[in-house]
Amino acid sequence: MSKPGKFCTPCQLAHNESNPATNWCPSCQESLCSKCSGCHKVQTSTKSHQLNSIEENSKQSSTVKKLEDSACSVVETLDILKQDQVQYYDKVKKQRQKLESEVKEFRKSISSCLDVFEKRLIESIAKSSDCCKNELTEKYNELDALTVQCTSIRDNISNMKQFASDLQMFLGTISLQKRLDSIGSSISGIGKKLGMYKIQFTRDLDIKHFESFVEEFADTRIICENHYDSKFSQAQTWTAKSRKDQRGTSAKGAKSASIRGGEGKSLETKDSKRVINPKSRVPEFETTRFSSTTKLTLQQKFVTESTDYININGCTILSNGELLFTEYENKCLVVYQSDGVKSRTIKLFDNPWDVCEVANKTVALNFPVRSTIQVIEISSSKGKVMESFCTSDGICTAITFNDPNLIVAIQKVGFQIFDLKGKLVKTIEMKFHDAKYITFHSSRLFYTDWKKNEVVCCDLEQRIYWKFKRSDLKCPSGICVDYEGNILVVGTSSGNILKIKRDGKSAEEILRTEGSFNSPTGIFIGKQKELVLICFHDNTFAATFQFFKTK
Repeated sequence: MSKPGKFCTPCQLAHNESNPATNWCPSCQESLCSKCSGCHKVQTSTKSHQLNSIEENSKQSSTVKKLEDSACSVVETLDILKQDQVQYYDKVKKQRQKLESEVKEFRKSISSCLDVFEKRLIESIAKSSDCCKNELTEKYNELDALTVQCTSIRDNISNMKQFASDLQMFLGTISLQKRLDSIGSSISGIGKKLGMYKIQFTRDLDIKHFESFVEEFADTRIICENHYDSKFSQAQTWTAKSRKDQRGTSAKGAKSASIRGGEGKSLETKDSKRVINPKSRVPEFETTRFSSTTKLTLQQKFVTESTDYININGCTILSNGELLFTEYENKCLVVYQSDGVKSRTIKLFDNPWDVCEVANKTVALNFPVRSTIQVIEISSSKGKVMESFCTSDGICTAITFNDPNLIVAIQKVGFQIFDLKGKLVKTIEMKFHDAKYITFHSSRLFYTDWKKNEVVCCDLEQRIYWKFKRSDLKCPSGICVDYEGNILVVGTSSGNILKIKRDGKSAEEILRTEGSFNSPTGIFIGKQKELVLICFHDNTFAATFQFFKTK
């Protein structure tokens, strides 16, 4: 196909003249001056031909060339990016091999650590066993010596009966009685030290404790750092420039140029940091705070029969399925069956705050006004106080159970650990304003500071791992940990429930109670059935919610 020339083709051929061409005839493949163009339009053989302006054809040729160059440049950029993906995948394979090697080395370290742990436990068992053996042997020898003395007295009595006179019998009896009395005193003294020995671990060897700890390590994350901004921007600048050139020559080109954003703009992303779904080859940008959404659906209401002022602050689900609530003003513990039928009311000596199960049909409660902890057996409506002791260092504001001990928040002190007999095991000094509720999970202690609007994660060695505070969480109260290690916290004044991720960096609202429920306070999760029990302040009912997630 010929290209338009600068001079008129008929004038050059017929008259050898170089007249400037103004039009181009695609049918004849000739350039025409203005005079020849007029003739071309009236001649019978050529009047149907479409003439194009030489200037506009020149422009179109330049646009096509630029478009071709841009397309080539974009293809080159895409080839580079594809090569990058291949290289990055090779790096990922190497990273996988490295991480798998690290896991194996870590397992070897754990095995070595467990070997040392086993050795220490066996040594401790042997030491305790030897100690018991020595004490028992010592007591046995003392008892054996007394046995020899008693046998001697018995033999003397037998001889006296056969050979002694009456006077000798009288005097001998008095002497032997004194010796026997002395032996009786010795037996009484030894008896106070006698007892059945039992060796046990300070903490039960429950694999679940280890599994919950290891679970925190059994996860990986993917971080995608965006290295393509400049290349994408350059490629889009080329395509945008081509579209701009096309808009000058064709309305259709202008319309197609408007597709995929304005000219000169770089690709927009919602976040430069991306979260990759390992199950998909396509990276997904993080658009929500969680990859999955937790929902609570109301399962049942538990309506109280009292017409008095109701102030329920604590609740729990027992291992037998019963539900317990502490009524602060009415000084009682209310028990419901799992089907919502009220079972019994247990009167208490003072105003209870929170409750936790410590054994089958046995719970512990804290009484802040009296600075008292009570362990109560609740199988009957009367209840039986098994233990009662005071927290002499301050007011006990919150309580939870970490087998085999109780963890109690003490105002102006921190946390104190008691065994179920009331013996103080440990004090953890911690500065907080007003810890209303606490819970313990996987060596971590979580508590709500009601007046500071904070949720705090710490351990029993005074280390604080994170603090969570957000404007939509007001007066945080009840707190618990779900089956994934996330923290559920009640906002009493904000009327909602938040689920905080276990690293404390983000949260989502999973329930808003305003309108239907007023002032939620306590919360507890029955992990086996994935039920959430929530109690409310100044309401005549509590409620259970079914706990589930939607992707």
